Amino acid sequence: MEFSKLKYISFDCYGTLINWEAGIRDAVSDFFTPIRNFEMKEILASFAKWESKYEEECRTEGFRSYYDILTDVLVAVCNDFGIEPPGKTKLALANSVKKWKPYSDSVAALQELSKRFKLVILSNIDDEIFAESNLLLQTKFHSVFTAQQIGSYKPDRRNFEYMLEQLGCDKSEILHVAQSIYHDHVPAKAIGLSTLWVNRKSIFGGSGATLPANASPDFVVANMNEAAALIMN
Repeated sequence: MEFSKLKYISFDCYGTLINWEAGIRDAVSDFFTPIRNFEMKEILASFAKWESKYEEECRTEGFRSYYDILTDVLVAVCNDFGIEPPGKTKLALANSVKKWKPYSDSVAALQELSKRFKLVILSNIDDEIFAESNLLLQTKFHSVFTAQQIGSYKPDRRNFEYMLEQLGCDKSEILHVAQSIYHDHVPAKAIGLSTLWVNRKSIFGGSGATLPANASPDFVVANMNEAAALIMN
């Protein structure tokens, strides 16, 4: 690929630019830890199972906001471990997303890439929540496409098709950058997009907060600094 011919670079946000594993850990630790010892690897596997289930259900049962999905995800995760989340604790995960921090390499890499390319977000999120995350990313994106706008969640191909339609660009003019093989690379490759995998290996082991899946990204890097260096050269 000749990166100089690209017009757009699209990004998944949470897990790619925003450290969602740390965010999930911080949201659940206060009430999990006093009740029982737990492995964060197990919590994230449960999260991945229920998040994908509730997002998939939106295809047949009607779209629901990501805030509502996360509320149900937390209750389901707690049930997996025999914990009854008390009162407002059921909202702890959903309320925490706005505070999740970017990875240390995200902001500088985005600012560098924005000098040459139009940057786009394609995320399984609500508009209001992403607006807060955007402030932390300190980047002005050319376009932001959320699950709330589209009415479906990745890995639904409709999300990628919607992005292409809205941008009015050819598939050869955009590179999709993401961490999740399951949410992003599988559907993006299926419709013919080039992809770059930010292989942020789970700090807790396993496949982290996403379901395991198989795809063949065109490029693989370990972090956003490497992504920027590769694309800008």
